[in-house]
Amino acid sequence: MAWAWALLIVLVVALPAAVWLRSRNLTPPREPYDGPIPKLNRADRWLYDRYQLGNLDRSRIMQAVIEGRELSEPPLREAARALAAALLAGEAGWLTRKKERICLGADLCLMTVVLVVAIVTGRDSLLAPVVIGVLPLPLAARAWKRDRQRVERAHRLNA
Repeated sequence: MAWAWALLIVLVVALPAAVWLRSRNLTPPREPYDGPIPKLNRADRWLYDRYQLGNLDRSRIMQAVIEGRELSEPPLREAARALAAALLAGEAGWLTRKKERICLGADLCLMTVVLVVAIVTGRDSLLAPVVIGVLPLPLAARAWKRDRQRVERAHRLNA
């Protein structure tokens, strides 16, 4: 019973005190929150640096490229085509075959390790995460392929 009281005191008193002591000496973030440019992902940053587009135009271009659609305005079409080419080349974001293989390989390795541990230890309860983790692998590979095909279609349509 004494260990329960000790645990309660640690969780109620010592943990908040440790967090407070640690947070007293933290320095402010390097970038101010009210800077002229909001925090952007790589594709948004790429569009902003090359075309100086506003938030609305950047989001329209990103959505059209990801969905594989054609834009009607010529400047936006040019930016969409260039963004699709940069995504396919891996210069402006996440759509590369190398990253696809790394993510799928890491997931497969994790499931293999869990399977080996389940077999070695004889714990059948560990097989459920393996089955649940392996089933979405083909769906993930198909989703990557579909996204790549959509970006390729956007690249062709916005030419």
